[in-house]
Amino acid sequence: MKRDWILKMGRRANLLAGLAGLGACWTGWAADEVLVVPNGSFESPATPFVSLLIQSWQRTPKPSWYVEEGGFQWGQLTGIFLNTAPGAADHIEALDGRQAAWLFAVPEAGVFGGVQNAAGTSAAVFEAGRAYRLSIDVLGAGGNMLDGVELEVSLYRWVGGTNRVAVGGMVITNSAAAFPSRNRLTTYQRTLPAVQASDPWAGEAIGIQVVSRSTQANQGGYWDIDRIRVEALAPHVPELGFEPVDGGLRLKWGSAVGWRYRVREAAVIGLWTEVGDFRNGDGKELSVQLPAGNGDQRFYSLLAERVE
Repeated sequence: MKRDWILKMGRRANLLAGLAGLGACWTGWAADEVLVVPNGSFESPATPFVSLLIQSWQRTPKPSWYVEEGGFQWGQLTGIFLNTAPGAADHIEALDGRQAAWLFAVPEAGVFGGVQNAAGTSAAVFEAGRAYRLSIDVLGAGGNMLDGVELEVSLYRWVGGTNRVAVGGMVITNSAAAFPSRNRLTTYQRTLPAVQASDPWAGEAIGIQVVSRSTQANQGGYWDIDRIRVEALAPHVPELGFEPVDGGLRLKWGSAVGWRYRVREAAVIGLWTEVGDFRNGDGKELSVQLPAGNGDQRFYSLLAERVE
């Protein structure tokens, strides 16, 4: 998946035979820290088949309307399982590790847990000025699940020490188009807006939850889930600079891995023409050399595109 972010002209100045200056304002984010989601791939405890124990995760509380009868206990709606051997009809390809978790499509069934800092030494908190990217690998359609059944994956905060309140996340909807194969998980990802200092969750511990949003009418079947990740993002602000070279102008900027860049020019802002091809970021300085102008004023901008 690709998303376009444009760094637009912020100021202008006459440079070198009428070449116009440049500036930029940021509109994108770059990965800053990969936070630790304890047992995010459900490898613990190791099981030879299935286990109802999921280390580092808690089950959502049993709602009052759920009646445990006929062997359908609330605690059995979630658990972990060992992937089958390669070549088996139900083997899941490209699983992260050897195990994954199941979650039945029953209203309010789910799991939740805390997120730790990048070093894994303490609880991670929502930091003002940072955005957060949430990712999960999901496989739907298990057990003849109906189209339209929903799964919510979100980051939350605690309110009053007991209530989990979602800060933001995503809803995944089951369909044959979304999950054409029962042998491969699909990665879903959502970037939450930057935390503002005035937000109630600023400075509070980060939690993550995966909860079935099926209804009484469409419940049934199960989800497989794996590889839950949370990244803290910092603003990506490539500083666009310049220097004279052989009578022309060399534009330069700091790049970031996972982004690609293209310089554009225009005589009138908004009527851009690309200068050269996209350049992939590698964490080092990139540059483009421009020839001397003919005395006309020109404007330059940098197109920055995040490649996912």
